[in-house]
Amino acid sequence: MKKIILFALLTIAVRSNAQISEAMPLPENLFMPTAMNILNGKMLFVAQSSAHGQELWSTDGTSGGTFLVKEICSWYTYTEFSAFNYTTSKDSRGCFGILGGTKMVFSAMDESNGTPQAWVTDGTNAGTFKLTIPGVSLQNPRWFKEFNGKLYFTARSSANGYEIWSTDGTIAGTSLLTNINPGTGSAFNLNWDPCFLVFNNKMFFKADNGINGIELWSTDGTAAGTSMLKDINVGGTSDTAAINGFKIVNNYNDQPFVAAGNYFYFSAYEGKNYSGGYNILYRSDGTTAGTVAISAGPIKLGSDASQFFTPQSMTLFNNDLYFFGSAIGSTTLSGGGLWHVNSATDQFTNVYPVTGRGDNGLSDDTPLNSMREYNGKLYFMGIGSGDKMHFWSTDGTNAGTKKIFQTKTNTDSFDSQEYMRSVVFNNKLYFVCGTYGQENVYATDGTTAGTTAVFATAPFAAPFQFKVYGNSLATNKSTTSMKHNANDGNAALYFGISDITAGNVLWRLRPQNLSVKDFEITKDIIVSPNPAKETINVHFPESITNGNLIINNLLGQQVLEKKGISGEEVNINVSLLQSGIYVLVINSDGNRYSEKIIVE
Repeated sequence: MKKIILFALLTIAVRSNAQISEAMPLPENLFMPTAMNILNGKMLFVAQSSAHGQELWSTDGTSGGTFLVKEICSWYTYTEFSAFNYTTSKDSRGCFGILGGTKMVFSAMDESNGTPQAWVTDGTNAGTFKLTIPGVSLQNPRWFKEFNGKLYFTARSSANGYEIWSTDGTIAGTSLLTNINPGTGSAFNLNWDPCFLVFNNKMFFKADNGINGIELWSTDGTAAGTSMLKDINVGGTSDTAAINGFKIVNNYNDQPFVAAGNYFYFSAYEGKNYSGGYNILYRSDGTTAGTVAISAGPIKLGSDASQFFTPQSMTLFNNDLYFFGSAIGSTTLSGGGLWHVNSATDQFTNVYPVTGRGDNGLSDDTPLNSMREYNGKLYFMGIGSGDKMHFWSTDGTNAGTKKIFQTKTNTDSFDSQEYMRSVVFNNKLYFVCGTYGQENVYATDGTTAGTTAVFATAPFAAPFQFKVYGNSLATNKSTTSMKHNANDGNAALYFGISDITAGNVLWRLRPQNLSVKDFEITKDIIVSPNPAKETINVHFPESITNGNLIINNLLGQQVLEKKGISGEEVNINVSLLQSGIYVLVINSDGNRYSEKIIVE
């Protein structure tokens, strides 16, 4: 393993797939970075430390500009409860909302209540406070959406259950929109995205009034202007095992509404026999009469029309709609694959026989499961006929739909249980590819030859969220482990990974503002035996003085520390550690040595 100048925040740059210098040494050995958001020119993120647990931090990309925004929950020292409880950025989905680019409303827990509540921040300590509504305990706020100068979100109160609230970022400006499910009944579920969509000066969403089940609703931002737009599954109820417009027994339909042209599109279950018990494709112009199921030919209404079967990954592209699905009649199923809907002419085209999944939507405003647009094409995780799941692109035509990358033949290139994780940065598309434990970050220009791995060795677990922060510049790849002493305040692509050599830390991909001369390749350390049961011996390439040794698990949590190390070797007793993979890190005289160790 290479000796590198490295602190808690590392960067990837130049022609290497390795970690290089940090933008700044993060305080408190922060690890498990998640939930990155841009606010008032800073990047806010959640990270864990041994002193505070998981709290909200801010950085400007420099060492002096990284700080704890506020200690929201002071219990951690005594109880190990934290303001947040995230393992990956997936856990933070829907828990943060940006208002006007100047305020962020989010869900966090303090010591006064064992349930997350609504907080507001402008990125400063003084500007961070809890939305304490007199007489109301507002719990589990989630699914934020900006509309008409306010943030709308779902939250629970003892008097109303889960309902829609709105806020302008002040206590006085926070209120219940309306009680959709009267009394203490809930119109929403904490873990079910209501899929808020702003369209034609209204906001559309999925809600349950306690009578019809989960159906299509709309609001103009007032109680009087909030109503059910259409009861899609007539006769559906709110029972737990009921079938209604957006839930078939316990299977909730979390596919978002996608606007294209003069309509927005969605999938729903209307309960008729020809749908085969599956969701079908709908479109709406925002009116009750204009909300209809649509067929695989010119628009036809009625029970005998061919409908789209389980439409997925609905994506706006060149003002039209693209999605994966099949055309289904009363007894037949055909036309599976990628479809194109011309929103102006109502023409439907079966583009190519490939099915797939879109992006997880955590890195930018891409809707959940929508395909990723980059340089005039859509990119997705796709499965062709008789093939495994690989990386595909389409320009919307049959000839222009192609598999462009795979990690191996006869093996899925992606974890089929996950959505794609991607972002566009510096004129390239970055994405995660590989199966669990062997995931890597790749960069592509849209061609097979132009698709390369960022890391020479795949990290243990790759990111669920990317965040572009700063001014975009060109980016390099790299091939060796290096050190760099520059202060990096420029733009970068930030993401968290779990790496066998550095633990679970925040990384960044720097722009091309360095040359190979800025880096120095250094020597290895030797650890033996490895694997070990009792004791390991660490041999250095030269004598060190006053070194500090720590051993972290793969979550980045410190499990052993030894200070004051001097000489060319040191023996460490690891017999008390549980069997597993660990990361040995030694800091001495401004240098850092690291190596993976295995305890049997």
